Amino acid sequence: MIAALFVLGSALAAPPEVIELGRGYTHLYALVGEGVVIVDTGYPGDDVAVLKGLAEAGIAEDKVTAIVITHAHSDHTGGAAALAARLQVPVLMGAGDVPEAAQGVNAEASPTSSRAAFMSRFFPETFDTFTATPVNAPMSLAEYGVDAQVSPVGGHTEGSLIVTAGTTLFVGDLIRGGVMRRKAPRLHYYQLDIAAAHAAVGAALGPEVTVVLPAHGGPLTPEAVRRFLAD
Repeated sequence: MIAALFVLGSALAAPPEVIELGRGYTHLYALVGEGVVIVDTGYPGDDVAVLKGLAEAGIAEDKVTAIVITHAHSDHTGGAAALAARLQVPVLMGAGDVPEAAQGVNAEASPTSSRAAFMSRFFPETFDTFTATPVNAPMSLAEYGVDAQVSPVGGHTEGSLIVTAGTTLFVGDLIRGGVMRRKAPRLHYYQLDIAAAHAAVGAALGPEVTVVLPAHGGPLTPEAVRRFLAD
């Protein structure tokens, strides 16, 4: 069933340009086509960094057509409310995480190590609430002027999304890059369902994918990701 989620992505004809807006703890991106779609918004207050990144890339704010949030954790949702209000655009999220967006609380995910359990006490558990448009099935972003697709897959959180843009695959927190070896795939610190998270990434790794972009670390090669998933 998971493999079927990515059939639509193979028909991409004019993939958008991928621009990195910020490279702090969480990588933030813009997909630039006829419109502009922001992918993730960082921690609370990182809306400022997103707007700065757009300006530095020469992208006018009125070109932004939508925001995609890969999942409802504060290091991805933090700037969503402020940006949605300023830019007057919809925020798309996997349906399973929409309730958390409305409550301004992190979606459920369990630590995958004792180190992660210790680290969790230092991360914000809340963020400004916002109204999200639920993504229940794979959908094209063509109506927002970008030739890409979002697919709800779960795994990291119930509503985690994968974004496919031509040969680029955005996997959010389904896996991560290493801290020192950033291009080495690693098990993420928190997962709702490890097996489901990794199965979703594997299903999305079609032959057209040339780069995998996790929200932390990376970029990753498809070959490295396949080896990691096979271990």
